[in-house]
Amino acid sequence: NVSVTPSDLATEAMAANYTSPSQSHHISATLSGSQAHPPNQRAGAVDASSDVAGPSEAEKAMIRAYLDELETMEWPSSIPVICRFCERQFLRKHEIRRHIKANHLKERAFTCDVCQMQFVRKSHLDVHKRGYHEKESTLACRYCEKSFRFDSSRYKHMNSVHPEEMERDRKNKGK
Repeated sequence: NVSVTPSDLATEAMAANYTSPSQSHHISATLSGSQAHPPNQRAGAVDASSDVAGPSEAEKAMIRAYLDELETMEWPSSIPVICRFCERQFLRKHEIRRHIKANHLKERAFTCDVCQMQFVRKSHLDVHKRGYHEKESTLACRYCEKSFRFDSSRYKHMNSVHPEEMERDRKNKGK
């Protein structure tokens, strides 16, 4: 005797909607709990013209019912709660809700006003705009006149060009 839960039906229905190779890569990664993304696509970003289908209206209703269920359930303090659609684990309610909205409902609340690319988080939109649409580099090196569009580029520069200064600052920070 095998029991089938609503989440089993939702998972099967969602998998059935993804048929192209890029979509099957995405759904298999999503269903396995992996954080893999199709080539040339950042996590949380979707081109507005993308052909990746989202869930059907029936699937959306089932997913929203699960979100409502999560909202009313007593939240364990240190035991991870498992997403019933992909088995990924979360310790915080806001994290699983954001995950479900982004990965299972395919919600993208932030849209670039220049190219219409859509993002899950405002911070992802801000990084996108700075990297692709702003001409000026706005993040200055602390030790020289060089400036960067990405914090990661600035940090890499400071570590490679100004290692002594970085080390001095680290030591002084603890004092």
